[in-house]
Amino acid sequence: MTTDETGMRPELVAPAGCLETLEAAVTAGADAVYVGLRHLSARAHAPNFGLDELARGARVAHSRGARVFVALNTLVRPEEIPIARELLAGAREAGADAFIVQDLGLLRLAADVAPGLPLHASTQLGVRAVEGVRVLGALGVRRAVLARELSVAEIEAIAAAVPEVELEVFVHGALCYGASGLCLLSALTTGRSGNRGRCTQPCRRPFSLTSGERRNVFNMSDLWGLEYLPALARIGVRALKIEGRLRSAEYVTASVRTYRAALDGSVDAARDARRADLGPRAVLSLFGRRMSGGFLGGEEALDRANPDPLYQGHRGFPVGETVAAPAGRIRVRCQAPFGPGDGLLLERHDAPPYHLRLPEQLRVVGRRALTSSSLEAGAVVELDAPPSLIPVGADVFLVIARDVKAACAPPVVPRPEPVAVRTVLAGDGETLWLSAALERGRVVAEYPLLSEKRFAPLEMREVARLLAGDEVGGLRLAPEVGDATGCYRVPPKAIRRVRRDFLRRVGLYVDVARDGSQGITLPSDDQPGGARVPAAPRLIVRVDNRDHITSTVRCRADEIELLAHGSRDDRWIPRWIERERAAGSALAFDERRITLVLPPVLRESARPRLESLLRATWELGVRRFEVGSLDGLGLVREVLPRGARVSGDHTLYVFNEMAARLLYDELGLERVTLPLEADRALLARLVALLGERAVMLIHGDPPLMRGAISPGMVELQRGSAALLRDEHGVGLRLRRQGSREFLVGLSESYSRVGRRSAPGRLGASNLRIEFAHRCYGASAINGVFSALSESGVGVK
Repeated sequence: MTTDETGMRPELVAPAGCLETLEAAVTAGADAVYVGLRHLSARAHAPNFGLDELARGARVAHSRGARVFVALNTLVRPEEIPIARELLAGAREAGADAFIVQDLGLLRLAADVAPGLPLHASTQLGVRAVEGVRVLGALGVRRAVLARELSVAEIEAIAAAVPEVELEVFVHGALCYGASGLCLLSALTTGRSGNRGRCTQPCRRPFSLTSGERRNVFNMSDLWGLEYLPALARIGVRALKIEGRLRSAEYVTASVRTYRAALDGSVDAARDARRADLGPRAVLSLFGRRMSGGFLGGEEALDRANPDPLYQGHRGFPVGETVAAPAGRIRVRCQAPFGPGDGLLLERHDAPPYHLRLPEQLRVVGRRALTSSSLEAGAVVELDAPPSLIPVGADVFLVIARDVKAACAPPVVPRPEPVAVRTVLAGDGETLWLSAALERGRVVAEYPLLSEKRFAPLEMREVARLLAGDEVGGLRLAPEVGDATGCYRVPPKAIRRVRRDFLRRVGLYVDVARDGSQGITLPSDDQPGGARVPAAPRLIVRVDNRDHITSTVRCRADEIELLAHGSRDDRWIPRWIERERAAGSALAFDERRITLVLPPVLRESARPRLESLLRATWELGVRRFEVGSLDGLGLVREVLPRGARVSGDHTLYVFNEMAARLLYDELGLERVTLPLEADRALLARLVALLGERAVMLIHGDPPLMRGAISPGMVELQRGSAALLRDEHGVGLRLRRQGSREFLVGLSESYSRVGRRSAPGRLGASNLRIEFAHRCYGASAINGVFSALSESGVGVK
């Protein structure tokens, strides 16, 4: 049995996207499951749980000795706070054993609604340092789910320094290229926020390179941490987590059984390919990309986690290679078991992948036909396939294994009949309206559907049939056609998306419109009215090298922010301040006008330089500092005296007043930058709520992803950049900043200047321009200031 020095065994925490997977997880041996509700879940596309389903699931888990952690791990808009309160209260009554949260406001709301119930900090909070875990402990967090970019050695240092906070570590499942909690790629390129649970995974898709090739530049391999379990248990990690709330019950069963066997000491059994329900073959045949240990093995092991440029989805388990291609056939040499009825993927770097479903009878070269069991290693099987599509030398992967699916079949979970929701449809061929009358009110939703001529027209009767499909959360639509004209030229999947969204809305209303809470309404997209325009907003300019501090910046900026990277390149900062002081510049002697900005990711290798830089700038008179993470806040508090004045960057994600109050009142921040993914309605509301304590970024090149692994198929020298373009034509700029830091931003600068949501029209008092992460010449800097002046904002 794998235990720490005190003899305590870490608990195994498994994903559960629905009742079926919850039952599968606890039956397979999970100590705890984490689930999402219909709202405020980081996996909005999973089936998720209504409160009634959560109560049933909690009874099942508790009867098996397992706990249920409810993940309300998204950012919460102000209008969703009442809903969040009802969901927290309802989940506690339903039997939740802990809450997993990302939003700082929700952290406080959960403590208020469910006092005494343990709070777990989501990996989306991006905590990866001792200082950040200490901040969480001071806020009452029982357990920190650490960011996934940490080695065993780094985790050990945190566990030793902050034993009062339990640590939870991901050991299996999908990895993201971007640093945990800091990815804005989906939000700013597709309009669907990963921080709101609707990530479209644009990083997994192919990008066009300057060479003309299309490759999956950021498609990370999956995490397979089985070999690190003994080390993680020894250093005192309290919980080991499997990712996969979107995965099948069979996948959850195989994953949990494999890690359960390893934790219980049956390592040989867990790796025994002859066991259909255990090991890499079982798990990867159900879903898997290329395997790696991720960051757990340290920098020397990161090359194994490099992005896979060839195949972005389910690759499966390697079982052989193609060795010949006689006319109309292909021969595969078996290296691991597969058999009749299985599914294979054949892949070579210079050819497209090819999927092949095996017949019920296989022709084995030199032997009799195989109709059952599996091939032995070394056997050669001959298959019917177009040889032009499958060249010799292709790798063969098992993507469907009948014996695995049978061995990992989930238990039968008795389900009540889904509740039929009578829904009236109306439409005009461009917009679809749905209306459902419920016991305590009515749910109405409008869905614009963009017509495309290439799709066959769908009459309203066909739309109604598609809407009456599968249930979601125990609910099923019973559509009735009302006023309708025209036909919809859209793919059927667009109607199915409408069904899922509307059923989630209905389910959410059912959950929150309970006794005593009839006043709850669903979030509205109404735009607020205009805000007061300040006469002269305060202009803040951020730079990351001295070449960007031109005479234009000096004359027009009320404040200058100096961005540190935690590298030797930061030596220019104290030198520049010293020269300003020697020249008698008023800029250097006014503590309100200079701010040192720490990076949001504090890597262990950069800590000594950042500590030295903090002390050096403090001795030179700098009193203002800005942080983008709880790690950075903790570092400033530990290194500098109490007089340090701290602000928060946009990566602290203040989406509501409760989050701002926690940062202002409990953590002592003076100001905070509004989130970049906030729409006009949210920006206007936050500006009105926070007033002069809010800062708005109006121009710059903020990183959308921060990676620590070399991207696939792109060679970059330090300080160089490359341009990429996705399948929709969106351009990205990939820049290598250090030996292990890669920044991904938009090819065109992010700008709110001149837009309908321009800062002056929203009433922002503090505006920030960034000349960082890109080379800006004097003419480009002048152009930004000129555009700002032309937009009608009254800056100097």
